[in-house]
Amino acid sequence: MRKFNSFVLMAVIVLLVVSTSYAQVSMEKGVLVGFNFATFGGKDAANPTPDNKTGLALGGFVSFKVADMISVEPQLLYMQKGSTAKVAQGNTTIDITGKYNYLEIPVLVKLNIPLAGNVAFKPNIFAGPAFALRIGTPSIKAEGGGQTVEQDIQNTTSTDFGLVFGAGARIPGVILNGILIDVRYTLGLSSVDDSAAKAEIKNRVFSILLGVAL
Repeated sequence: MRKFNSFVLMAVIVLLVVSTSYAQVSMEKGVLVGFNFATFGGKDAANPTPDNKTGLALGGFVSFKVADMISVEPQLLYMQKGSTAKVAQGNTTIDITGKYNYLEIPVLVKLNIPLAGNVAFKPNIFAGPAFALRIGTPSIKAEGGGQTVEQDIQNTTSTDFGLVFGAGARIPGVILNGILIDVRYTLGLSSVDDSAAKAEIKNRVFSILLGVAL
């Protein structure tokens, strides 16, 4: 709980610092919601072979226009990550699901791409770091042969760090200040394993988000 409170405090400080730094520039805020298609990567993530796990992504952002085509956008997102896998045991296939939930702060630099003419959307590309705090205890569920077993995963890291790359667009004038489309990939750079083995298992997440600029 102490780490969670510290992380929330850090998130608030980041938003306040950025807000103060860019107090004289154009600012907007909004909400985002969508889906994650998460899996694991790294040299120790291949046994069993990981597959995508679908999870929820939701949160909000504050965007600061710092130049004609450039904006800085800190976000605060709840992200469901993890992975699935299939393991064959005799004539039975065991479906395994690992569940990891995070509170994540991406800090994105966006390049807003101007298009000639009266177009219906305004595209952008973006990149930036993402800092995350794990929420709750990760769990693993195994289903097969008419049975289900679920237990907590021990010796996992409480934080995560990665890089975000993506593209998006704004469709102005539809709802409030516009509908937002966001497609991104988050490349985890730190391992989720904190055991003595120090296995290299990292989050890999493809996300599709829709949002509204308020």
